[in-house]
Amino acid sequence: VVLVLGTATVVGLRLLRKDSATGATTTAVLPSNDWAQGARKAWTLDIGNDAQDLTAVASNNNQLIVSNTSSYISHDSHSRRGEEIRVRAYDVSGNEPQEQWSTNLDHQRDPSYSSWPHYWGDHIIVGDKLLRVDNGEVSDAPWNDSPGIVGAYAIACDEEDHCSAWNAEDPDRKLWETDIPDSFRYTHNSADGLFRGVYEGDKTIAFASPGVAVDLDTGELYDFHIDYSIDYSEDKEGLIKTDESVRVLADGWSKYDESSDRITILSPTGEELETLDGGLPHDAGVYLTSDHPRPTAAELKSYIEDGDADWAQIRGEYDKKSNAGCPALTIGDSTFKPTDESGNCFGSSPYPQMGPVFSLSSDGSVLMSSGEALSPSRGRYISGMWSVEDGEIIDLPGNKFSGDYTVFYLVNPELIVAYEIGGGSNASNELTAYRPDKK
Repeated sequence: VVLVLGTATVVGLRLLRKDSATGATTTAVLPSNDWAQGARKAWTLDIGNDAQDLTAVASNNNQLIVSNTSSYISHDSHSRRGEEIRVRAYDVSGNEPQEQWSTNLDHQRDPSYSSWPHYWGDHIIVGDKLLRVDNGEVSDAPWNDSPGIVGAYAIACDEEDHCSAWNAEDPDRKLWETDIPDSFRYTHNSADGLFRGVYEGDKTIAFASPGVAVDLDTGELYDFHIDYSIDYSEDKEGLIKTDESVRVLADGWSKYDESSDRITILSPTGEELETLDGGLPHDAGVYLTSDHPRPTAAELKSYIEDGDADWAQIRGEYDKKSNAGCPALTIGDSTFKPTDESGNCFGSSPYPQMGPVFSLSSDGSVLMSSGEALSPSRGRYISGMWSVEDGEIIDLPGNKFSGDYTVFYLVNPELIVAYEIGGGSNASNELTAYRPDKK
């Protein structure tokens, strides 16, 4: 899963949960309550991998996209690498998957382009191509540089830090273009934007550089006055360095200064409103979930100053100084440590060091760990799923969450697919689907 999500960061700021057709905010896919009763194999699918193929999936409700990518060296240039990408769409609403369409792509652009498929309105982005969701019809993407996908928006910045944006409702019309210093380095080489989030209110605002955010509709820029530097040493490859980290709130932003251990509340456009007394509590943590992915400024303040986090669904023991061991999570009346089949811990830092990494089913009986909690694609890569009542990991027959090369993907609330990646002997020609075992 680390490989999958690490590759995905190339695309940039894929965070906003908004339906591009209607503009309405949508909820990330949550696991069904029925998984608490166990899981059963539903079907298998031959995905036709060669030994070195790279497989990836995406989904929207009952449509599953499977892509197989194989690399080659161009005949007209021994140094020019290309990719052959086979993309297939399946209807997975029934007892067996039904193929809807299939297409083959030849991708030879900048290697920073991700070959992972991603939904974007009525299209699926694969490399530098757009594929129609309904029939697989292929067209060229309107951008010339690898974009960041933020819900219905796409923003691309070139090496001269010149940025442009598009909306999925009208892909051929450029919304705006402007210069944003250090935007190319930030969107291509920094994963920080994945944790900052995107502000959704009367404006839709996302960071496009270490210190500057942009209104994705208009291109208006907001300077957040972040003190940062860039390490140009050989082993750092232009790593962005700063003591200040910004995280989105429901009604603005918070800025944490590690050097002073203080948090400042910011407006949606970056104005400083209030500095809180003290940083995060060192002995307890709150964990954001898909149902509550961002607190309000008032909720964050009550947590920092009074230890009050009644708004959080999950609490956990957390020692900021040691950052060791496995945190015990408290969910309702249940307290347990989330571990995989081998006893390894799925521990992570609480807010605001990380964004939402956990989800709960609607009745709170199933806990799911996911690195893609705010993905525009409705499906989600997952790394573990537990019964909250007893803290036991939910078994998927024939596969284990502790497998080094196994990827698990929640297609919709009642369908998980699993497959192996890694090439060579670790590659698999088969995708296995699971549904809840409704006893």
